Amino acid sequence: MSISEHIAKGLGEEIRDPLSTINLALDELAADPAIICNETIQSYLEIIKSNCDRVNQLMQNFISSTETKTLNLQRHNILTVIEEAISDVEDLIVGHNIKLTRQFHQSEQKVLLDKPKIKNALVSVIKNAAEAMQSYPKIIHITCTADKGMYEIAIEDNGMGVDPKNKEKIFEPFFTTKKRASGLGLTHAQRVLTTHNGSIKLKQLAQGSLFLIRIPIYHEGTLWF
Repeated sequence: MSISEHIAKGLGEEIRDPLSTINLALDELAADPAIICNETIQSYLEIIKSNCDRVNQLMQNFISSTETKTLNLQRHNILTVIEEAISDVEDLIVGHNIKLTRQFHQSEQKVLLDKPKIKNALVSVIKNAAEAMQSYPKIIHITCTADKGMYEIAIEDNGMGVDPKNKEKIFEPFFTTKKRASGLGLTHAQRVLTTHNGSIKLKQLAQGSLFLIRIPIYHEGTLWF
């Protein structure tokens, strides 16, 4: 177990125990005959309970982002994985009236990866791009090319960009400048890519941001883990 994973699990236990006590107390209070018919108090109790549940889920997401898990590595066409990630965020893209364009280098070469984990990492980066844009037109451009034994996936948006003082913080757990965001999406994406011997880097643009993801290409007879 890594030091970060050990700390996260220890912190999680310290937080979950009082949360469980609070939830039990809320259930008892909600069932009290003196207030069971008081809609105002019941609604406040529900607000408290829902926020306790949110903190608990946030803690679980944090623990998951630090866990070292065995990868289920299989050969996949990276373009298929990217298209599936785009499909998973289609409702978000349509709902925010975002124009998403793609430019892929067609290849039959395979990438050795854990498909669900890489797909979730891509989803996190695309969601981050979608949420970074406040004014229209909103555009996300995704390119995929092969370069020196690596697949490079570039996810570009025309949003506000990242404040230079925050550039070094964006992959830190819980760091976010967005309302009601967990601040764990990019942390998780970076961890997944690192465990695949890949990487993710932020490049500032004149308008917007570009996240460059690099994943090793699988070559027959050569394993890199």
